[in-house]
Amino acid sequence: MNCMIIGSSIREVTVETNVELDPMFEINLSTDRMLHLLDTEYADWDIKQRLVKPLEYAIDRGGAPVSLMTNCITYVANKPSK
Repeated sequence: MNCMIIGSSIREVTVETNVELDPMFEINLSTDRMLHLLDTEYADWDIKQRLVKPLEYAIDRGGAPVSLMTNCITYVANKPSK
C-alpha cells in the first residue's frame, strides 16, 4: 500500500501588501496535473482514498509575514494481488 500526502498549487502572498511571491518549493504542480499523474501511475491499483483539502499557513519570508496556500492531496493506493 502506498500513501502520499502532497502539496499542490502552492501560492505565497504577502500579508501586508497582498503581493504574490514565487513559492520556495522545488516542485509546484497544479492540483489537476498532480492528480492526473497519480491516476496514470496508479491506474492498475485499487484507489482507497483520493482527497483534496485546501490549507493555509502563516509563515515568514525574509522577516515579512506571508500567507502560504496549498491544496493538500491525500492519495492512498493498494496494489492488487496477482
